[in-house]
Amino acid sequence: MDSTLRARAGALVLIAALGCSDAKTDEQTKPTFDWGYPEYSQYDADGQHVGTTFYQQDPVCRERLTFYECSFVDAQTPDDPTTNPTGASSAMTGGFDSCTSAITDEPPSACIPADVCNPRKQSPAWAPGQASSDNLAWQLFIALNWPANPNQPGYPDPTRQPGALDPSGNGFAKTVWLDYPTADQLFGVPPECEGPTLQMASKLSDAFLAKSEPPAGFGDILQAGGGVLIDQNGAVVQYDIRVNRTEWEFIVNQNDYWKTGVSLAALQKNLQRNYDDPPGQTPGGFPAAIAGDSLAGLAGDVGSMEVKAAWKELTSAEIAGGTFFTQTFAVAEDGPSGERLCPKKTMGLVGLHIVYQPALFGNPEWVWATFEHRGNVPTAGINDGSADFSFYDPTCTPVRTADECASYQPGVSSPEDYRCCPDLLLYPDASDLPASPAPNQIARGTNPTVSTIIPTNCTDQYVASIKKYFGADNVWQNYFLVSTQWPLRGSSTNFPFYKPEFEANFPCTLGNATLESFLVAHDAPQPNGCGQNDQVPFCRACNGDCVATAEAAAASCPGGAETPDLVTNADCMGCHGMYAPQNSSFIFSHRPCCVRKDGFLPNVCGTQLEQAACDANAACTWVASDPACQGS
Repeated sequence: MDSTLRARAGALVLIAALGCSDAKTDEQTKPTFDWGYPEYSQYDADGQHVGTTFYQQDPVCRERLTFYECSFVDAQTPDDPTTNPTGASSAMTGGFDSCTSAITDEPPSACIPADVCNPRKQSPAWAPGQASSDNLAWQLFIALNWPANPNQPGYPDPTRQPGALDPSGNGFAKTVWLDYPTADQLFGVPPECEGPTLQMASKLSDAFLAKSEPPAGFGDILQAGGGVLIDQNGAVVQYDIRVNRTEWEFIVNQNDYWKTGVSLAALQKNLQRNYDDPPGQTPGGFPAAIAGDSLAGLAGDVGSMEVKAAWKELTSAEIAGGTFFTQTFAVAEDGPSGERLCPKKTMGLVGLHIVYQPALFGNPEWVWATFEHRGNVPTAGINDGSADFSFYDPTCTPVRTADECASYQPGVSSPEDYRCCPDLLLYPDASDLPASPAPNQIARGTNPTVSTIIPTNCTDQYVASIKKYFGADNVWQNYFLVSTQWPLRGSSTNFPFYKPEFEANFPCTLGNATLESFLVAHDAPQPNGCGQNDQVPFCRACNGDCVATAEAAAASCPGGAETPDLVTNADCMGCHGMYAPQNSSFIFSHRPCCVRKDGFLPNVCGTQLEQAACDANAACTWVASDPACQGS
C-alpha cells in the first residue's frame, strides 16, 4: 500500500480518533485530572459517588436533572406550510413541536439538563420531537460555554455570564468545556507545549488501544474520514476533542479503557437497547444521564458527553471584528528544519459538535448537536447577503466542471488549480501540506436548518435570549445550531416512546461544514438512502431516503420498516456509529471489523457486521486480529 492509500485508510480510524499504531511496551500510568468537587471521584461500598457536584447542589440545576416541565417547547404547534414547509410527517418525528418565545422570558442557564424537557402544553400522545432535541442542544451549548469556575475545574462560575472576557484581558474567559480533559489527557499523553495546546499531530496513537492494520495516528488536523481543511487565508483548521466528567470517571476510574491494548469488546459494540426497560437500565454503553426524582429524594446526574471543536487561526482583522469566540493556544508544529515549535496563536471557534447521552435516549444512544459560526459558508437564512466567508470564495477562479473536479488526484494534481471545486479533499493527510496550502471551497447544497427537518425556530429564540440577557453584541449570537440528530425509533407515542420497529437517526442528512467538510453528505452513501441529499430537499425519516416532493416525504416507507442497512455517510451519527450502531462516540466508535482491502474511503464494507458476509465479498477483509472482532 503506498503512502497515500495508507494515510487515507488510517484516517478513518474511529472517525479520526481510533485505529492506531502498535501498542507501547513501556508501563503506563493511570491518568489523573484535577476536577472540581474532588470528593465526587470517591465511591462508597455500593459504588455510588460520595460527593455531589455543582449541578446537583444548585437548586435550579438540581431541577434540571429531572424530566422537568418547561414551556420552552410547544408540542401542539399547528401544522401548516409556514411552520412545516417540508411537509414532514409528525407521525415520523414523534410529535410536531417548536421552540417558543418562553425561552426569552427567563435568563439562560448554566445548568446541564438530564433530559429533554416536558412541555406543559403536551397532548396525551406527545413524545419528544425535533424541537425538544434542538432545545436540549441549545441548553447544552450555553451551559458548556459558560465561563468556567477557576476554583472548581469543569464547572461553571455562576457569578459571570457567557461571553465574559478573561480577567487578564487576553480574549474571552475559558469556558466549562475547555476545562474538560482532552483525548490525549484521557490516555495519559502529556502535551508538547506548556499551557493550552493544539497539536498538529498528536502522540495519542502511541498510547491508545492497540489496533491492527490499517495503521494510523491520531491527527488533530485530520477530519473524520481524513483530510485537512484550509480556510480562505491559507491557514490549517485545528481540532480539539474532550470528554466530560461522567465519561472520564467511567473510562478511568471504573474501567480500564484508558490502557493500551484493552479491547473494547466489553462495550458490546452491537448491543441494541431493550426499549421495554426503563431508560438507563440497559447495560452496554457509556453512562446515560440519570433523571432524578425530588419527591423521592433521588439525585439526578449528568450523562456522558464528548465535545469536538474546530478552530481557525485568526487574522488581525478577524480578531478586531469580534465575531469569533477566541482562545490563545500554543500550537505544536514542525519548524522549517523539522524542529518541534510551540508558537502561540489566537484561534477562533468555527465548529462545535456536542454528543450527549440524556436519560431518555441514552445508554446506548446519543443525541448529537452541531453548531457553526455564521460566517463559515453561505447558508440560506443564516448569512443572506454576505460575501465574506471563512471557507468559501464567491469569486473563486478558475472554475472547473464537475468532471474536471472528479479528475483531481492528491499528490499529482495541483491543488491551486482545483481550489474552486466544491468540497474537494485537496490534502488527504498532514504530510501532503505545502508551506502555503491552497484554500478549500466548502459549499452547502441545501440549508440544513430548514430543508430536511421541521424548522423548530430554536436558534432564533436562543439568539434573542442571548442578546437580551448578555448584550446585543455578545459573541455567542454569532453561532447557530445546524441541527440536532436524535435516535428516532418508530412512531409510538406511549412510553416507551420509540420501540425499535425500525431504526433511523433524524434528521437523516446532517453535517458540519468545518468538521465533515469532505465526507458526510457529499458522496453517495452506500448501500441506501440520501443519495441525492444535495439536490432534493425532502427527507423521509423512516429510512433516510431523500425524495423530490413533500408528499413522498410524508408517506410511510414500504412495509413500514427500516431497511436493514444503515445510511453510511449522510449524517454525523450514521458516519460515526455505522460500525457499532449503539455508539456514535468520537473516540470509542469501534473501528469496523470489515474493511476494504484497498484501504480507500468511504469504507463501504463496514456495514457488514458478520464475518461470513465480509469474507464473501471479494473487496472486503475481516480484521480477525482485533479482539473485538473475534467470534463475530
